[in-house]
Amino acid sequence: MATVVNAMAEGRLSPDEAQAAGAVLELHRRAMETDQLEQRVAALEWRVSNDFTEQD
Repeated sequence: MATVVNAMAEGRLSPDEAQAAGAVLELHRRAMETDQLEQRVAALEWRVSNDFTEQD
């Protein structure tokens, strides 16, 4: 994101282009965060499932 802001400040990107690039970067960040959370939840679910199975 800092690269986008710097490019805009230097005149290499217009404010509209910087806003569009920022929106794409934010979507990418959210997708990565969601993927990481899904992996963590799956690992926790697996662990809980196996913990209960071992106790039976």
